[in-house]
Amino acid sequence: MSSDLYVGIDLGTTRTKAVLWSRQFSSFNVIKFNEKEYLPSVIDTTNPSNIIVGVDSSKEGMIYDIKRIIGKNSKSEGIELEKERFGERLIFNKEGNPQIKLNSSSSETLQPEEISAIILNKVKKTIIEQTQTDKFKVIVTVPATFTDQQKDATLCAAQLGGLDVIQILPEPTAAAYAYGVDQNNGNFFAFDFGGGTLDTTILKKTGNSLKVISAGGDQHLGGIDIDKNLFELVLNKIKNEDINLYNNLNITQSDDSKTKTRKINKRNKLRKEIEKAKIELSSSNDVIINLSKVQDCEEEEGIEFEITQKEFELINKNLFDKCKKVIDETLKKARMSVKEINKVFLVGGSSHIPAIESLIEEKFGKK
Repeated sequence: MSSDLYVGIDLGTTRTKAVLWSRQFSSFNVIKFNEKEYLPSVIDTTNPSNIIVGVDSSKEGMIYDIKRIIGKNSKSEGIELEKERFGERLIFNKEGNPQIKLNSSSSETLQPEEISAIILNKVKKTIIEQTQTDKFKVIVTVPATFTDQQKDATLCAAQLGGLDVIQILPEPTAAAYAYGVDQNNGNFFAFDFGGGTLDTTILKKTGNSLKVISAGGDQHLGGIDIDKNLFELVLNKIKNEDINLYNNLNITQSDDSKTKTRKINKRNKLRKEIEKAKIELSSSNDVIINLSKVQDCEEEEGIEFEITQKEFELINKNLFDKCKKVIDETLKKARMSVKEINKVFLVGGSSHIPAIESLIEEKFGKK
């Protein structure tokens, strides 16, 4: 049976998922990571001799969002945004290839392919534990807008991670099959809004053929950008409420290494609370953020802030407008009108934000 095992891996910006398929049983099984259906796409290099994978802690040694720079170089489009995101930990070698410092004061570095390989090797070990075999073939999905260099870098990472890769597949195509598109003819619009990227694809199904008509997207637009806007909103609220806490979160050029590390740890704790709030806002009109974990105090002693759905939509209006623009560009590239789309399917956690669902319904109607 082992030779008939196949694994599909979605190496996401924020989360990595894996699905096992057996030819013998024609069934799909989601690989679990500590009882969860995903592995956080993060590594902790606080102790370089013992790198921890998939634990979303608040330590300075955390490396995340690496998918945003894999296969890129110092001259790639949008790299300036990533320099701002990664800060002084992102450096470039003499060939212009990116490297990430293990921490802000370290001289040791890892390449994006090496970081992704560490994550994928963890996936491999988990699959072996759950199937009791290392005989399986792998398909790795990538954004439809990935360049050849980014695809090659992803393949390199998978091979470094010890995986037997038989195909690199566009994420929208994989999602289309998962949504049962292969059962019906027609034109389908895939809106894939994940943690780090937005991918839009129009696929045409005719008989046994599933063809990509056009692809668009924004590799610098995802849930982490929404988190960033929320972070700035909460930081401003903190500044108005408790200047001491704000100063303990605000990193300045005069901060020494120890102070900077302490502030980074607090900011990472705040980011985790903000991500929880974002998820809650997908099913609620408002949410209360309690900062006790950031303040290192009891919950009842923590500062609290309310964030409303209206505030959330206002601070992210520019991002949602970018989503509209990407949709229009993808339709224009295919020379299709909205009426020619038979069905729209939403992929990725960020696509289920109420404002996004409303945007899609306004554009396409209920399909």
